[in-house]
Amino acid sequence: MAYTCPLRFHFIPTSLGVVLFDAVALKEMGVVAWIAGFVIYGLALRAMGDSWRMGIDREAPGVLVTHGIITWS
Repeated sequence: MAYTCPLRFHFIPTSLGVVLFDAVALKEMGVVAWIAGFVIYGLALRAMGDSWRMGIDREAPGVLVTHGIITWS
């Protein structure tokens, strides 16, 4: 992402910014993979609904989610 959208400042040290592959197609595939991961995360978040939380409430554990993208995992 950092190589496809260059910024004037860096969040990581420049020593970690070594370019291993300088192919535009590889960069574009990386951006597509990043966007696909973000979409999958959004679909999972939506499918989980109120069950998306840290830990289990022992008094009201909620329903088991068996629909949406969660069925694939």
